[in-house]
Amino acid sequence: CRNPYVGKLRTLTCPALNTDPQQEMLWDRQDCACPDPCPLLPGYASVAAPKRWQCDAGYTGTAVLRCQRPNLECIEQPELVGCAKIEPCAPLLPAGCHIDASACQNVQAGGWCHVPCRAPYEGNSTIAMCPARNTDPTRMPQWSTPPSCVLRTCPDLRPAPIGYIKNASGWWCDEGYG
Repeated sequence: CRNPYVGKLRTLTCPALNTDPQQEMLWDRQDCACPDPCPLLPGYASVAAPKRWQCDAGYTGTAVLRCQRPNLECIEQPELVGCAKIEPCAPLLPAGCHIDASACQNVQAGGWCHVPCRAPYEGNSTIAMCPARNTDPTRMPQWSTPPSCVLRTCPDLRPAPIGYIKNASGWWCDEGYG
C-alpha cells in the first residue's frame, strides 16, 4: 500500500507456463485502508472487529475515516469527519414583553421549557423544545404555537403622574390641574 495507507502484504504471481510478456500478474485485490488518526479528536470512538468508527457519546452524525491532503504536499493524512457535538439551545428571546421565557434560558438538547404569559398578560401558555440532536448552540428552543397573551387589565401607574389622582371610580385631574 502507498503511504499513509496500511494493509496486508499481497503476493503477485505469473500464470503457470506463461509465454505472453504483456500478461498482467495475478494478485488478490489489496486491502489498503487509511490508518487511524493520531491524535484522536474528541467525538469519535472505534468499534472493534472489524474496526469501524462511530460518533462518541454526546456527539451526533456519521463518522467517516478518510485520507486527506491537508496542504499542498502530496502526503495524505488520516482524518475523521462527520461527528458534531450535541449542544444545548441558546436562551429563548421572544419578541415583545408579554411572554415569560425565564424557564427557557438553559434548555438541553432533547429538553423542553414552559412558556407562559408574563403578568399582567393572560392567556394560553405553550411548550418550546430543543431538538434532541441539536448541534447549533445559537438555535433557540422552538414552539409549534406561540403563547396567546392578552392584556386583561391595565396596571395602575405608580406613582401617579403629576397632575393626576386615582380613586375608586377612576383617574381624575388633581387640584390645580384642569
